[in-house]
This record gives sequence, C-alpha cells and structure tokens, in this order.
Amino acid sequence: MEKHFLNRRVITITVGFMVALVLAVLTSLYGGYSISIDGKTVGTVKSTQAFASAMTAQKQSVAKNYGVQTVSIGNDVAITPVWEKSCDTDATVIANTLNQNLDYEVSGVILMADNKPIGYYEDNEDAGTALTKAVLATASVSSSDKVVDCGFDNQLALSDVTFNVSKLNTTDDLAKTLAGSEKAAQASQDTAAKSSASISETVKSLPTTKAAATDDSTVKATPTPDAQAASTLAVTTVKTTEITETVPYSQVTQQDANLFNGTQSVAQQGQNGSATRTALQVIKGNQVVQSTTLNYQVTQQPVNEVVAVGTKAANTVVSKDGSNYLLPCNGTISSFARGTGAHGDGTAVDIANAAGTPIYASASGTITRSADKNDGYGNCVELKADDGKVSFLYGHNSQLIAKEGDHVNQGDVIALMGSTGDSTGNHCHFEIQINGTRQHLQTYFDLAEGMTV
Repeated sequence: MEKHFLNRRVITITVGFMVALVLAVLTSLYGGYSISIDGKTVGTVKSTQAFASAMTAQKQSVAKNYGVQTVSIGNDVAITPVWEKSCDTDATVIANTLNQNLDYEVSGVILMADNKPIGYYEDNEDAGTALTKAVLATASVSSSDKVVDCGFDNQLALSDVTFNVSKLNTTDDLAKTLAGSEKAAQASQDTAAKSSASISETVKSLPTTKAAATDDSTVKATPTPDAQAASTLAVTTVKTTEITETVPYSQVTQQDANLFNGTQSVAQQGQNGSATRTALQVIKGNQVVQSTTLNYQVTQQPVNEVVAVGTKAANTVVSKDGSNYLLPCNGTISSFARGTGAHGDGTAVDIANAAGTPIYASASGTITRSADKNDGYGNCVELKADDGKVSFLYGHNSQLIAKEGDHVNQGDVIALMGSTGDSTGNHCHFEIQINGTRQHLQTYFDLAEGMTV
C-alpha cells in the first residue's frame, strides 16, 4: 500500500514538471505584452523591462528640461499579457510610444487671483518666489531699499493640482508681465537679499486649497493662465529708498575794474553739488502715489559760479563838436580818407586792434541791426540814437553782444572786434549817418591814418 502511494506521488510530480515545461516552452514561443496608450495599441514586446527603462529615462529628461523634480505620464498606459508568436522590437514600441504626444504632468500649485489662474508652479515655494519678484519689480526695489510693508489688492490663493508640465511658469514670468523684462531681471538678482520679512509673511499667508477634481478629464481641463488677470494684479508696496539728487550751483557777480563797462567774464566755473534724500514711498503697481521725505543730507556742497562784471569806463575819443559821441574803440586807424568810396571821402574809418577788442555804443539809443546780411559788413551792428536822427554803423565784428531791439547806454559794449565779411584783418568799420546819409567824420573827430586812438 505504501509502495502504491509513492508511485502515485512520483507520477504527480512528473506530470506537474511536464506541464510546467510545456507552459515555459509555449510562453517563450508565444508569450508577450501588449502596450497601449489611451486605448490605442502601439506594439507588443517580449519583455517590459526595456520599455519601462525608456519611459523612466524620458520622464527624467522632461523633468530636467522644465527644471522640476519629477513628472508623471498622464495618459492611460496599459500593459496586457498576450499570446503572440511574433513581437515587435523594443526600439519600435518605444519609438511608437514617444510619437503619441504624451501628456507629461507635474503635481504642483496654481496661483489664483480673484479666482482666475495667473501662474502654475512646482510648489508653494516657487509661487512665493514669483510673488516676491513681482513686488520687487513693480516697486523697483534696489539692494539699498527696505520694504516696510506690502500687500495685494486682489484675492490671492494657491490650489494644489496636477497639470501639464508645459503650463509651468518660471518665477520671473509674473514680474515680467507686471513690470517688464528689464525690471524683472533686476528683481531676479539677489532676490533673497532684497526681500523682507513683510513680503515673506504676506506670501506665506496665502490660503492653499486642495483641487476638488480627481478624474482625468477634470485635471486635463485645468484652465490656462489668464494673462489679463495677471497684468491687473494690484501690488501695493511701502518702502524706504535713498534718492541721489543734484544740488544746483548759484551764480554770483563781482565787480572787476580791469574789465570795461558792459563786459563780463566767468572768474570761477560753477559746479553742482549732490544730496541724498531718504524717502518713504507708497507704490501702487509701478506708480509712486506718495513720497514722504524722512531725511535730507547734502553730501557735496555746490561751488558757486562767479561772474566778473567790468566797471572800467570806455577810454575812447569824444567828439569835438559838442555832440559828445564816442569813437567806438581803441586801436590804430588803418584806413581813412584814402582810396575811393566811403573811405575816400572820409565818411568811414577803419580802426584796427586785436580780435575781441570791445566795441562801445557811441551814444545811447536802440539797436536796429545785429546780424550778418551778406552785404560785406559781416557781423554788423547799427545803432539809432535816442534823438531818432543819427545812426552809427559798426562792421566786421567777431561777436555781436547787443541784439536787435535792445536799448543801450553810451559806453556799453555792443560787439567785439573781428574780421568777418569783406575784411583783410581785425578792425572796426565805423560810420555816422543822418537820415541814411553818411557824414564826414572829420566834423566830429580829428582823425588821421596811422594815429592811435
């Protein structure tokens, strides 16, 4: 009896071994795994090991691309054992899978403003950094500024949700939308150093809710960030800031007996100073709506500009006929009663001297011409005396001092000697006219060519 029982046991073990062997052979010949994405078969493989490794590597690559820790595949990936004699190569199935435009997802948070999404981030910390940069950018916070307080006029909240990784925002995006790329870039530099406890408290106090959605259709229908809502995010910041200001110099005058009456020169160049103003500013958006000075300190005193004003009386010849007209300048008579024209009959005189020699008003009156009219006189001044009849002409000046319409007093400097127009050297061409007719200068002055006046 015992021997019969042993025989049955040996038979059972032998049959089991044979069945297992047959199954192993059949599995090696016909066994495989069908891979499908969202219900669509992409291929069949003998082993899932290569496929799983490729999917892991792909997720790691996508995560690195977007700068996140991990991503998941949101598609419905099904692996089903099948009886299949002929299977695809691992490379074919992997390539077919990656060509399906897979939905790579990240578990993160949505930043909401007045119940509208304005940013997608990997975690609360990134969302907080984005808000911090938005405050720093809109308020133009520099490293020397101090944020006293800040807040958001919108209702802000964070919501935990899984979303497509392509929606992920950088921590600079919100600042760019609100203040532009340049200010956003400045805010990104040393963000931690520029931040403050008030910003951190405001950001950390944002309420965080769990997403109510659990099914795939709701997750995939996550709304796109509202750019308009982001651009109207109302940030109010209170900061102290130091403003460097220019302190303008003043101009003072001093009399100089070495300069002729009516002339002046700069004896000392002026130089602006500088000051630092510490102000408390309230900033809404990127506009300063209130600024209060807390301290003002001049860091560099301005240097006044000193202008020397001449007091030296004109020392030119006074007319001999009792009219008391002045010969217009000092110098040497280079042409008088010589040649033809005005000089030939003594109705004009040339008095030569260095360029810049002062030309004085022969009498008190009104300037009727102060210009170069391309008539040979160059920079020419005409002065009509207060009596309304006598006029004086001064030609070839290098610079015109008195302007047309000015009233000048006798002895005032009205021009500087030069050689403009039809001229061969620095001199003053001088005429006296009555009712437009040139007068013989010998009537008024004792003149001779070559004499010094």
